[in-house]
Amino acid sequence: MPVQNDQSNTSTFERAPTIQAAVNSTITALQQAAKPHVHQAQIESALALAEDRITTQIRPRARHRARLVYRALVEATYTLIHARQHNAQVTTSYCWFTVLDVLPLATKLSTATCERATHDLREIGLLATWSDWATTEFLNRETGEVFETRARTGVWVCVLLKPREGLRARIHPAELPRDDQGQLLSQRDLNADRKTGHTAHQLKQEVRESITHQVGKFDIQSLLHWSLPKTKLKSLVTRDSLTSQPMTNLAEFMVKAGPRELVEVLSALRTEVPQRRRDAVQAAGTALARVFNDQQSVRHYYRVLWRALQADLQGLRGLDTLQTEMQRVLIDMKELPIAHPGALLTSRLKESDWWNAVYRSHPAA
Repeated sequence: MPVQNDQSNTSTFERAPTIQAAVNSTITALQQAAKPHVHQAQIESALALAEDRITTQIRPRARHRARLVYRALVEATYTLIHARQHNAQVTTSYCWFTVLDVLPLATKLSTATCERATHDLREIGLLATWSDWATTEFLNRETGEVFETRARTGVWVCVLLKPREGLRARIHPAELPRDDQGQLLSQRDLNADRKTGHTAHQLKQEVRESITHQVGKFDIQSLLHWSLPKTKLKSLVTRDSLTSQPMTNLAEFMVKAGPRELVEVLSALRTEVPQRRRDAVQAAGTALARVFNDQQSVRHYYRVLWRALQADLQGLRGLDTLQTEMQRVLIDMKELPIAHPGALLTSRLKESDWWNAVYRSHPAA
């Protein structure tokens, strides 16, 4: 079923043995990394860079609420980045899942004010959102009957952390987690969450009843309530960020990864440390040659990945477009008897702007 976009506005790693250890490590890291203002310098830098855009593009009376909401989202984002041990230094924007209904807990603003502020932040490019929908059960209070309907479970948010001219927060649908049929995966089991009280309404109630709740303090943990849930460990290693880094040896993981896992994890090449980047690219190239039944052209895949990576480092969408085309070929391979999927991939890349803009314009490193 289609997912609706607010702006009319990973992968599943369970099969990799090393991932469970990474999950446990992340839980420990979150407990240590969630202290307020640990990443104060990075937070203040993002706020300073965003100030000119807020001042010049948002009307005066709306600026204060925009600053509060943006700050809460930036604090939550950096907490998540460091909890997952991703590279905060090179991360320009970061995409993760949350429920914006709890923004009032993090900002002490009203629900309506938070909605206006997020609208303004989207308009000026500091924030992008993409709604996550699922079919869920509701009770008809008049008849007592249970019926199913589509409901929004939350949103993917992309927060721009290093604003500069011409750069906007963007969410690319191809980057969001998908199942083997290419359909977007819902990020919550809303029925189960409602039964266990794992909802924004319950969270607000708990905060209202808590004697430790302090006015004026940012409650960013409420925003991370669904992005790092204790009971759904799989989401801890979901590749939320467009520039995230897996918490395991990337080259080793790529050797063992399945086709869809392999393609989805390619984005992690952006933040692989330079000392390991070549090994990771070669491991990925070898694995891609195997996946696309094109082992005799393994050096071609090395070049494709290097050029895509170099394009990304220069601000072009090298890896994003490459992953999208690879996903299309993987789906075609399941539905059609394609004898040479590697040739099909190359053909589609040549038909797009990617071939001239990326492959021919950026020599291998």
